[in-house]
Amino acid sequence: MLDLETISVAYGPAAVVRELSLHLNRGEIGCLLGASGCGKTTTLRAIAGFEPLQGGVLRLDGEVVASASVMLAPEARRIGVVFQDYALFPHLTAAENIAFGLQKQSRAARRDRVQEMLELVGLETAAPRFPHELSGGQQQRVALARALAPRPRLMLMDEPFSNLDVTLRERLATEVRHILKRAGATAILVTHDQREAFAMADKVGVLTEGRLCQWDTPYALYHHPADTYVAEFVGEGVLLPATLRNTTHLHSELGTLELAHTGSTPRRADPSAYRALIRPEALLIDKDGPIPARILTRAFRGAEYLYTLQLRSGAHVLAHAASYLPFEEGQEVGLRLRKTQVCAFAASAD
Repeated sequence: MLDLETISVAYGPAAVVRELSLHLNRGEIGCLLGASGCGKTTTLRAIAGFEPLQGGVLRLDGEVVASASVMLAPEARRIGVVFQDYALFPHLTAAENIAFGLQKQSRAARRDRVQEMLELVGLETAAPRFPHELSGGQQQRVALARALAPRPRLMLMDEPFSNLDVTLRERLATEVRHILKRAGATAILVTHDQREAFAMADKVGVLTEGRLCQWDTPYALYHHPADTYVAEFVGEGVLLPATLRNTTHLHSELGTLELAHTGSTPRRADPSAYRALIRPEALLIDKDGPIPARILTRAFRGAEYLYTLQLRSGAHVLAHAASYLPFEEGQEVGLRLRKTQVCAFAASAD
């Protein structure tokens, strides 16, 4: 449904998006994930038709809608957009907001489609209410229903949950995913929140400085990152020095590690020098564990603590432990590997 082929976008002489390519199948939900200023919203605006391309080709359902010489108008692309602030009309009811993009249809067809959309988003009883009478989550679902009502080829969502309470975001992201799947919609959203991205998307792209580092499933991003930036940006973990013993195993301060995946390989001085990605769940804090460590800090997460520990070499690692058995900062403990398969990256020559 959506193909971006080495697209580039610039504001004056400054390139904001650089030769970005991705593919989204019909019925899939994609996400552009990254820190502020990485180019994700600019990419979304280019897809919508609000920004011209300096290079590359953008196709929707096989149709070229943008290139360096082509720019189909936004209204001709059949794209639905859910804005960050929802952009609901305050003087219209929920039903009237949803019907706004259906003006060319008959009154009966509009009524039926609005009712269908209200049922889809679970707001049948909210039809006569105005936006100020709705909660933030309800307003978000009305905005989603309004965008879906004209049956767009593609749905775009720009930070759709940023105005909501943190505790509501992940739950609503899951609800919106179910709504989009039931509607058979193809969608792409922009967010800086990894939990939102993982809760909603089939494919996630990590961006930095206008470049797409990896476009993959959430599982692959976490367990098989393409490079060290993705490894450190997605989830929690550290890159620990390790030495390649053979084609399948590494030696590290934690012991022998099995090489499950290697990321991109930079120029390096020592072919055996690697950095292994150690996630917190790979380590168990155990007073009888064979790996000595000292607890530097702990962060309370409710059901668990996240501990930062220092190894004998001075290197730091992370580990989780249940909060009902807390360890103290400064305490000497043991560590035990409970997951030896790791992703690793060749150490840079720099």
